[in-house]
Amino acid sequence: MTLDPRLAARGAPQGSMRWHSLLYAPPVARDRIAAAFAIEAELREIAGGSLEHAVAHAKLGWWREEALRLEQGEPRHPFTRALLGSAVLPAVPARCLVAALGAAEIELAQAVLQDEAEFGQYLDGAGSALACLALGTADPADASTAFASACGRSIRCVEILRDLRRDAWRGRVFLPWSWVEEAGLGLDELRGETSDDRTRSLFGRVAAFGRHFREESLAATTDRLPDGWRALHVLAELHLAVLARIERSGFAVGREPVELQPLARPFIAWRAARRA
Repeated sequence: MTLDPRLAARGAPQGSMRWHSLLYAPPVARDRIAAAFAIEAELREIAGGSLEHAVAHAKLGWWREEALRLEQGEPRHPFTRALLGSAVLPAVPARCLVAALGAAEIELAQAVLQDEAEFGQYLDGAGSALACLALGTADPADASTAFASACGRSIRCVEILRDLRRDAWRGRVFLPWSWVEEAGLGLDELRGETSDDRTRSLFGRVAAFGRHFREESLAATTDRLPDGWRALHVLAELHLAVLARIERSGFAVGREPVELQPLARPFIAWRAARRA
């Protein structure tokens, strides 16, 4: 890896699921994947509400400008330089970065996703775009893009479900509000610590989406996928294991996120890479 390990750790801290997936990335793709993970972490921090609003908007504005510089082949940031070094055309990662920035702006504005269509658009930026950034693909007609997009959506669905209670306490709900209303729920119920038939129905709907997208990614798996696809496959399997644990608990999602045991992560990652 030529990218500074301290910078790479920004998006893949040691022992995390992304760190374990990065272990299975070939050298030729490792910098690109690490850079994509780091950009994801950067955008989540900017949009997460911990920064002053003006500062967060200024940072997003800088990344918008960086996306333009990336498209022109003249990026400044070490992460975007790593993406440029591995891309055939600068427009490919630039397009993915712009889509990811759109999702970050939705998060920062705490915008309500009214229906399933808006939810899908959000997943395109917060899930698909970042996964395509890691894989270095953006051609909608390519199997690589189909694989990465579905992986990204599946991963983000699991994260949304895992963090749903905690996000609700911060006034953030990354689900179609129509789903919440159809379940007979409101923000107060999403913040609660107990689960009933209504919350289990809603959470199960999110889980079904996550599993559906994972099946889509597996259906798109071919022997022509680019270097680095195995790392993305491992990350998706790790998140699928988190989802299975949430389901086994009866969707007892609390303010503390459900995580895999430290010893379980390397085994699940190894098994996923071996099967791939």
